[in-house]
Amino acid sequence: MAAVLIALAVVAVVVIALVTVGGVVGSLSKQPPLRVFSVEEAVTWVADRLPDEATAVLSFDDVHAVIGWAMDFYESKGVAREATTPDPDKGIEAAALPGPPQIVDDAETLAYVLLQIEAAGGLPDAGTEVRDTDLAAVLEATEAYLAAIGAVGSAVDAPPDPSGA
Repeated sequence: MAAVLIALAVVAVVVIALVTVGGVVGSLSKQPPLRVFSVEEAVTWVADRLPDEATAVLSFDDVHAVIGWAMDFYESKGVAREATTPDPDKGIEAAALPGPPQIVDDAETLAYVLLQIEAAGGLPDAGTEVRDTDLAAVLEATEAYLAAIGAVGSAVDAPPDPSGA
């Protein structure tokens, strides 16, 4: 009799566990995948892909600063967010996180970074003696990193000319 009760208890525990795990897996499968941006990982990834001309001028601290300013610019444009982890307890719903597609011009990003470098009095190690091409290489590699982690979509075509020309 005791063996039957033990067997029934084991079956009940297994059924409860399967239903619970199945419910969690089902709810997670309906949420968009979480894209986590790690600044340290991005700096390493970007620095490894920079051309030799840029690595001869820019340190890891310089790359870190440029990536930070680029992320600030993306956030100001509504492309990036500080905290995007869905948390219903805090009122952050997964469906509310992704907005309409946002487009950011590379030239605007470079101009913003240049203004930040000027306002800061230069980069940590390179100072103000940094070429636009080196900064553009950092920004291009940063965009490639964001694409690699799935945080951005592919490039889009320019909108049609409204003048009809």
